[in-house]
Amino acid sequence: MIDNMNLKASAPVIIAIIFIALVIGGEMIIATSTHDDFSCEIRAEGGSIIIDVDADGSHQLNAISMNGSYGRPDKVYIYYDATYESEYDDVQVAVGARPLSESYYVKMVKESLRVRDITDVEFVDAESIADVVASDGRDIAIVFVSGTFPDTIYDGTSDSQIIRWIESGGRLYWVGNIIGKYISHQDSVESVDNGTTLFLGSECIDDEIVDSFDKYLDNGLTEALSIINNRTRYSVIVDKLPSDSVYNAFGYTDGERYSTILIEKGDGCIAIFGGVYTDYQRIDLAQVIASGISPDTEIVDSYEGPTHGKASVSLMIGERVYAYLGGDLVVYGKLQEVF
Repeated sequence: MIDNMNLKASAPVIIAIIFIALVIGGEMIIATSTHDDFSCEIRAEGGSIIIDVDADGSHQLNAISMNGSYGRPDKVYIYYDATYESEYDDVQVAVGARPLSESYYVKMVKESLRVRDITDVEFVDAESIADVVASDGRDIAIVFVSGTFPDTIYDGTSDSQIIRWIESGGRLYWVGNIIGKYISHQDSVESVDNGTTLFLGSECIDDEIVDSFDKYLDNGLTEALSIINNRTRYSVIVDKLPSDSVYNAFGYTDGERYSTILIEKGDGCIAIFGGVYTDYQRIDLAQVIASGISPDTEIVDSYEGPTHGKASVSLMIGERVYAYLGGDLVVYGKLQEVF
């Protein structure tokens, strides 16, 4: 007979072991999955889109037909420079779990993008990111998880190169702190008054610690993309955005903020992911980049269901289709323009 007191005492240890196993298992799937194990053909046929999938094993299949979305980025740059200061919260993890440091996080973002058919990914430091944003931003994505912009591209004014780059068509994906608030140098971090206004038009972000267990379902994106991050700290308080802002918000909400939001800026956009470093946040980040979701995206049709081996799905026709296998833990994804 099991001693109830011993069982209660052991419960935290058991939970920690299960959590670690899930995290390690997820990392192993990402690290070992290749597109050789899966194939997906997407074609227009009459007034429909036909998606033919050949999967190794049993998986959940999701497919989204969309209008107003982006195409797959020509290139994804991930900023990381250990010689420059960062400004993000320390993350507590379960005993025995791998620490979610900035260097590890960006490495796993690259791997998460790879299984979603985005392989042209490059790490850039403070010097080389300046070269990137000196060119037109159209069809280019940059990921920042440092909580700051380096002084090579941001000086706390509207003339900063990173702002002009976004306005030219660049896609900025932001994680880690209040956007625009900090400039990083090699030996210090400088605060900027009203820095968020430079990017979003108002001071619409605070650092209140907020999470939510309420899924936002109105536009269909939360379920269609299998969004799982429920942290909303450092995300946008939408009622404080300028009234003419164009945005798509989804994920989880605390009533004011959303765990994921994409906001139009000029010809480009800024995507902000709430919370501190978590695997859930990193998975959602990769999913949003790979799916081509934009501030204007509208779902035309969607599908979710189990598949084993070959499967064929028909959707109402839209401009682009994103199909993926694995549900919350994607093992394969593909974005394709239909017309």
